[in-house]
Amino acid sequence: MCHRYNLSFNNMSAWNIVQNSEDLFRGERIVILYDPGQFPALLKGPNGKIVHRNGGVPQEGNLTHHLMKIRQDIDRLVSNRFFDDTEVLRRATYDQEEREGPREVEVRVVCDKDKQPTQSSHIQIGKTFWESYK
Repeated sequence: MCHRYNLSFNNMSAWNIVQNSEDLFRGERIVILYDPGQFPALLKGPNGKIVHRNGGVPQEGNLTHHLMKIRQDIDRLVSNRFFDDTEVLRRATYDQEEREGPREVEVRVVCDKDKQPTQSSHIQIGKTFWESYK
C-alpha cells in the first residue's frame, strides 16, 4: 500500500515482489531503515541554515559513533533478533540538483584550512589532500 495516496498493492508475489503484511516498511519479510546511524551529513535545520551532523562530511565524522548509533537503530527497529529475511539500510545521497556535493567539497576545504591555517592557497590544500591518498 502506498499509504500517502491510499493505494493498495495486495498479493505482489505473482511478480516475485517481497512484501510485508499491510505493506509496512518494517515487518516480517523485509525491513527498510532510512538513514540509520549517524552518517556524516549536511542537513537543513529548521531555520534553513545548514547543520553538520557528525562532522558534516565523511572525513570529519566519527565512525565509532556512527556504528554504535546504527547498532542502536537496528536493535530498536528490528524487533526480531533472529530476523533472517531481507534488511535494507538506505542512506540518502547528495543530490546534485540541490548543490549538496559542492557544499561538501567547500566544507572539506574549510576543514583542511582550519587544520593547516598557515596554508592560504586552496591549490596547496587540494594538492596536500590529493597526495595524502596516493
